[in-house]
Amino acid sequence: MIRLDKARLGAILSGDFTNIPHVLRISYQEVYYAMTKVLSKRAYLSPEFDESLHLWGLKIAQENGHWTSKNLSSYQEGMFLFAFMSDWQLTVIDSSI
Repeated sequence: MIRLDKARLGAILSGDFTNIPHVLRISYQEVYYAMTKVLSKRAYLSPEFDESLHLWGLKIAQENGHWTSKNLSSYQEGMFLFAFMSDWQLTVIDSSI
């Protein structure tokens, strides 16, 4: 744990950022890496990509949503389609046809 004296902490809190100790400074890359790691962990419901998409589809269906997916690797390796919509969106589309 890093400790700061009250005077330095007060200066930082009042907007004087020149006295922030180097150990408290973080770079853009560190924040980007941490955010990417957290978002990836939340986005993938399974380590296997196909299984993760299937689990997302089931989760969407449980919330009265609609989804479809298709493996398009025959066109290009790794290509896929995953689409979803809510009941409300489907109603709007149906009413405009």
